[in-house]
Amino acid sequence: MVEINQDKESHSTLHELRDGARRDVEALVEFELGVEGLAEDKAALLGSYIREDIHSAGTAFSELKTELNFMERRAGEWLLSAADQTAIDWLWLDLCLHKDSGQLMASETVCDQALHCLNCGASYKAKGLVTLSPCDQCGTRFFQEDINRH
Repeated sequence: MVEINQDKESHSTLHELRDGARRDVEALVEFELGVEGLAEDKAALLGSYIREDIHSAGTAFSELKTELNFMERRAGEWLLSAADQTAIDWLWLDLCLHKDSGQLMASETVCDQALHCLNCGASYKAKGLVTLSPCDQCGTRFFQEDINRH
């Protein structure tokens, strides 16, 4: 009889151990799935932060570029105002005399032409008879005729 009780006890102990191990494994699997869910949520949140930072950096760089272009123009104007006007006029005359045939300058007259600024690349379409003025974007006076856009 003692053997039967011991068999029953060992059988129930094994059964309890098996059930306990199964519960522990199920708890670990549940925990791991929860950790994976948190990792996915954290990755999505970090991705959102990174996209926002990239957008902010792009905006900041664009503003910086605009500010630097403005400061460059101001410095150029300041230097030209301090220079000898005769020397500037001679340089300007040399530029006018040696420009390419496809290049146009502010104050020249054009008719129905597509142009782009030689400094910043801004595109312009002259409709009808127009006298060119300096580029609206950067203030330069030199343009190139766009042959393919007539």
